[in-house]
Amino acid sequence: MQIPWTKLCTLSALALTGCMSTQPATDDQGCLRTGPYVGVGAIYAIENFHLSDAEAASGTSISAEDSPGIDLRTGYRFDRHAAIEAVVQDYFGGHFSSDGVDFGKYDGESLTLNLKVYPTELERLQPYFLVGGGVLHANFADTVGLGVSDSQTSFLGRIGLGADAYLSPNVVLDVEGAYSIPSGDLQDFRYTAITLGLQFRF
Repeated sequence: MQIPWTKLCTLSALALTGCMSTQPATDDQGCLRTGPYVGVGAIYAIENFHLSDAEAASGTSISAEDSPGIDLRTGYRFDRHAAIEAVVQDYFGGHFSSDGVDFGKYDGESLTLNLKVYPTELERLQPYFLVGGGVLHANFADTVGLGVSDSQTSFLGRIGLGADAYLSPNVVLDVEGAYSIPSGDLQDFRYTAITLGLQFRF
């Protein structure tokens, strides 16, 4: 049996167009309704570490790997244009290296409370920006057998942009990029967390 590719592509395009419709919502029972939600996602944290002091002390150039991780969140959409959410991110970590030789590793976790603002009343595709704050905990250890390790916790500020794409009134595909700014002993360990996740709205 020959597959009707033209017909299949046409139907797929129509379905995608319907899913991503940018028409304003007409009632609060749709995608702009208030209510709670939960979500899970994957993270890729792009390091923006400031390692100049460590490089000056060691006399060598130092590089750090980016970190994958996992994102868990729960929130409440209390208005068409705003939601508040608690986000836990677990960073699996990466290695520090000098001249191509690994000498240390890091990992960490963060907990933030974020305010998300939706500036439009688009229904299926909803861009937003966020601002939040919380705590970052980071662990450091050497990988050359010296037995050196350290753990630090500090305040963390966060700003970002994202978009919610509604696959249905209850299932949301979320894409987000947030710049994270620690303070105190972790102030040099800034990073951008790129998150791709799924959310369920009750």
